[in-house]
Amino acid sequence: LAAIYFAAAKLGLSLAGVHQNVSLVWPPTGIALAALLLLGYRYWPGVALGAFLANATTEVSLATAAGIASGNTLEALSGAYLLRRVGQFRPSLELLQDVLGLLVLSAGLSTMVSATIGVASLCLGGAASWAAYGQLWWQWWLGDAMGALVVAPVLLTWGSAPLRLTRPWRQYVEAGALLVTLVTVSEIVFGGSLTTDATTYPLAFIVFPFVIWAALRFGPRGAAAATLVVSAIAIWGTARQVGPFLGKTLTESLLLLQIFMSAMAATALVLGAVITQRRMAEKALQQSEKRYRELVENATDLVYALDLAGNFTSLNKAGEQMTGYTRDEAFTMNFVDAVVAPAHRELAWQMIARQVAGGTPIVYELEIVAKDGRRVPVEVSTRLISQDGKPLGVQGIARDITERKQAEAALEDANRKLSGWVTELEERTRQIALLSEMGELLQSCLTAEEAYTVIAQFGLKLFPGDSGALGIFRVSKNLVEVVAVWGRLAPGERVFAPDQCWALRRGRVHFVEGLASALLCRHVDRSPTARYLCVPMMAQGEPLGVLHLRGGRSRSSPPDPSLEDAREAHQRLAVTVAEHIALALANLKLQETLRSQAIRDPLTGLFNRRYMEESLEREVRRAGRSATPLGVIMLDIDHFKRFNDECGHEAGDTLLSALGTFLRAHVRAEDIACRYGGEEFTLILPEASLDATRERAEQLREGVRLLQVPYRGDLLGPVTLSLGVATFPDHGASGQALLLAADAALYRAKHEGRDRMVVAQ
Repeated sequence: LAAIYFAAAKLGLSLAGVHQNVSLVWPPTGIALAALLLLGYRYWPGVALGAFLANATTEVSLATAAGIASGNTLEALSGAYLLRRVGQFRPSLELLQDVLGLLVLSAGLSTMVSATIGVASLCLGGAASWAAYGQLWWQWWLGDAMGALVVAPVLLTWGSAPLRLTRPWRQYVEAGALLVTLVTVSEIVFGGSLTTDATTYPLAFIVFPFVIWAALRFGPRGAAAATLVVSAIAIWGTARQVGPFLGKTLTESLLLLQIFMSAMAATALVLGAVITQRRMAEKALQQSEKRYRELVENATDLVYALDLAGNFTSLNKAGEQMTGYTRDEAFTMNFVDAVVAPAHRELAWQMIARQVAGGTPIVYELEIVAKDGRRVPVEVSTRLISQDGKPLGVQGIARDITERKQAEAALEDANRKLSGWVTELEERTRQIALLSEMGELLQSCLTAEEAYTVIAQFGLKLFPGDSGALGIFRVSKNLVEVVAVWGRLAPGERVFAPDQCWALRRGRVHFVEGLASALLCRHVDRSPTARYLCVPMMAQGEPLGVLHLRGGRSRSSPPDPSLEDAREAHQRLAVTVAEHIALALANLKLQETLRSQAIRDPLTGLFNRRYMEESLEREVRRAGRSATPLGVIMLDIDHFKRFNDECGHEAGDTLLSALGTFLRAHVRAEDIACRYGGEEFTLILPEASLDATRERAEQLREGVRLLQVPYRGDLLGPVTLSLGVATFPDHGASGQALLLAADAALYRAKHEGRDRMVVAQ
């Protein structure tokens, strides 16, 4: 780079005029600028070295040469920096902004740096007077600017991108012809071939058409090359004092040439950039149109255009496939009247009118009818076609949304099913909670009647749309008795035989839609519209009862899968509820049996001694709190041992059992009758005074004397009782004291002859 700069500088200094270090022709400016733009800032030392050597070999001092070299280097650096940072420069000069940047920032501004520093260095070094500063500065700046305009564009355009040798041969022929013509014309105009009189005419402008030819046909490269060729020949001729730019001195001649060449270079570069930019735009437009056509033709959507009357003006290949009409057929048809489904035509016309009125894109859905009668749902997106603000038609894209519609329908169906499942799950959760609550309450029930009340309450909650009844199988009577009822409809028979219910006969769920069913339970009212369900309740393989549910009208419409699912779910719930009820009632029955066995005597059915003692203490405390009397009767069968000895122990057991039955029938509900032990019995009479207790004892004694106990075809008897009576608080303040007092009175009754009642003392 330093060597090239040095050689170019020496060439320029050979044409120096008013000063040996100031030339109106300075190619190194263009070389340095192009080198830094193409190769980078790191090559500035080559510029500095070449500039220093070129000036150091003149008659100036080394300090002056160094100052001039620094100005030349800063000129190249500032020019490259301004173009890169301010103008976003591209060396190809294909854009107008790059050419203008080169003209203004580099040729105009950065060259001032070199002119200012260089002339100042000459004046400071004594090589020039300060009086000549302005004239020298002006010539220095023009020479550098000419180098930036003529030399730099050639290096930039030809060095920024590799040369393509694949152009048509005609272009090479044209380029050669242009070069020969340009050299010939330039030689004629600037080389001295014209007569002296002819040089006074403005013949220099003859080269302009050829420079313009280069710019039009070969772009920035051709314009830069043509400018360099003309400039080189013009400078060569002017330096020999020939050509159209002859002044009184060489400096004046070169100055006139500089003005001409600057105008020609600027014109050529600007024209080349404008032409190239236009070609690029046209090429981009062609590529865009080609891509658009390919996109439209290869699109899977129907792409069309309509005039304001709705007639087809264009249709792509996908549109032919979707509608079944060829382009030729479509161009004779009206889109709305011939293709759009009748139900959507009014909507289509409204959308076209809205598009013309508003101009904004519109998206809507409609249905088109193909040539073969197929109906295709489409989503249409339209935009207005206008020119100079005047609407010309509508362009649209119609996408087949059949799959989307199917997916939406499937999604809607799935959402409906999901909603149903969620509702069913919520209902199942509610039912499980109710079953759990019912089970807890049934476990807390002490009697069957309490359980029946709980079942009726939860029957309404578990089966809100049904009426229901619970029937319990009474084994001893071989009958089913309805013990719980809920809902509005009557359950039918309140007491019926087990064989009147098909569920009990078959041992499985029995569902009836109405009178059309062949298997109607006889215990149910024969309503022609009623539907009912009977669920057998089993415990350890034995029938426990039946759960009867009745609700709504019978079905007369065709089967509905959702209704069938609901019916099956209803039956499953009924079976589950029946199982819970059966288990709870069986457990309650077992509890009652175990409780009865724990507190009752198995032979007589009366309460046992342990229960009597617990009850007596409780009743004594209650009588003490309420200040009420309490009676106690102890009785014993007279001559019971004789019955055992004469008739056997079986006869004695029969007698004891008969007496137990008698006592249960002749005591109040609040009285407590107990077998105290052997043939002794105890009765606890709450709120019974001494007179009432004595009267009750006499009634029992008289009643037993009339008791007839059959045994093996004969009667046991006569049976008499000895009774001892004691009352609270007259004969004792505790249960034990009352028992002792009554027992003592019983002993006295036996001692005094039996078959009598004695009051404790």
